Amino acid sequence: FRIGSKIPLGVIVRNGKTISSHTYAQRVQGQPPLDELSLYADGRMEVRHPREMSSQEYLERGALDVLAFGPILLRDGEVDDRLFKRFQGQEPRVSVGMIEPGHYIAITVEGRHKRSVGADCLFMAQRMKALGATTAFTLDGGQTTCMVFMGTVINEPGEFNGAKFVRKQPDILGIGLSELVRTDKKR
Repeated sequence: FRIGSKIPLGVIVRNGKTISSHTYAQRVQGQPPLDELSLYADGRMEVRHPREMSSQEYLERGALDVLAFGPILLRDGEVDDRLFKRFQGQEPRVSVGMIEPGHYIAITVEGRHKRSVGADCLFMAQRMKALGATTAFTLDGGQTTCMVFMGTVINEPGEFNGAKFVRKQPDILGIGLSELVRTDKKR
């Protein structure tokens, strides 16, 4: 819903090409803060706040992809200080973290149904840290919360406005490659 509007998209790079460089002028406390997650060919994952680097600087450093959402959960092994006072709503959440270059972890917390109310961002940061991540980032949550493993959705979508659904997305973060995942349309 942000594309085509005056609302900043954040710094976005896909496959080494800048899609957007329009971000906030300073760090914000609201959701989404448009913090940035950058991914590199050598397996590195880095996180930054808006305006720490431009899209051109990311490209010069070799970033293949830059996502904008957040908030940052962990940076250099430390919990982002905003999480102790902000981003405290209990919601469905998705986060991704790096233990070391090429070694990633993803966590999805269900919410908005009887089995789970969701989690706040501090909980997500603490779980990532406990699992060994040194860098971690919040991806979009709520009805965008979806984790697929080997071609199968493994979380139950929450309820929003009386309906259970996963919001359609123009792009995803995918990790891995397997000959075992069916690529035909028959499921």
